[in-house]
Amino acid sequence: MWNQIRSRHPLEIFELLVCLIIGLLVLTGHVSSNGITATLLPWQQFIWGLGLALGGAICLLSIVKFSPPKALILEQVGLAMLSPAALLYAACALLYNGLGAGLAAAFVGSFGLFCSFRYFQIQALFNRAERGARSGD
Repeated sequence: MWNQIRSRHPLEIFELLVCLIIGLLVLTGHVSSNGITATLLPWQQFIWGLGLALGGAICLLSIVKFSPPKALILEQVGLAMLSPAALLYAACALLYNGLGAGLAAAFVGSFGLFCSFRYFQIQALFNRAERGARSGD
């Protein structure tokens, strides 16, 4: 288990822990009245919190508990939750708060895009493995 954790970049572990913690805080109603999250509709806050908490937890679980290919499948599941949640937050932040939320939307939106990129990177790896298995490599 520790070898798998050490093989990941520390920032990756940190980001996933932050996602889990923030997601749990949003889900339990610990939202600052001055924050961008407070401007989201309740269902948007729920999607944002759930995506962060579950996506972060599943990605962390994939790192700590499993080895490939199960770890990669679980990571994809977590990324499939993190990416739309982050992109929804970024879009709503801009929609409700205008360019004043631009910096936050840029950070969170870019995180969502990178989660999507990693999702498709893993899928490409599975596709190559499948083609290799079919051709007998």
